[in-house]
Amino acid sequence: MKTEFENLVFISEDFKEAFKKLMENGFKLIIPEPTETFKKTNYAYFSDGDNIAYLQQENKYRDISISSVHKPSKEVGTGFRISDDYSLEVAKEALLTVCPHWAINSRNHVIKYKNLKEFMESGSHNWHQLNIYEKQ
Repeated sequence: MKTEFENLVFISEDFKEAFKKLMENGFKLIIPEPTETFKKTNYAYFSDGDNIAYLQQENKYRDISISSVHKPSKEVGTGFRISDDYSLEVAKEALLTVCPHWAINSRNHVIKYKNLKEFMESGSHNWHQLNIYEKQ
């Protein structure tokens, strides 16, 4: 069952507002469904339909971090942290980041998802059911 966006509980109001702003700007939100043990959302993905990025707030006192997203790799994980200073501009940058300049030697290990559909079908995030939310 998909919980309505307004009924989701986020780790902080700032975190929820960041996602509202993304949705208002036409991005699709990919948010884990709450469970008995995961009631407050502290991470989620967003997409322009092709590119995917990730937001996380470790606790309500920490800044919101923004990361790129790519296919899992032993060498480079699943994404690169782009910033700990959320803004819409940095979020857009994270969508397009393949490999930051400081990790350029790892570029051969970074394989981006073709699109949101491939990401959702990949099963690489199967620890929570993910739901897509978008502006109606």
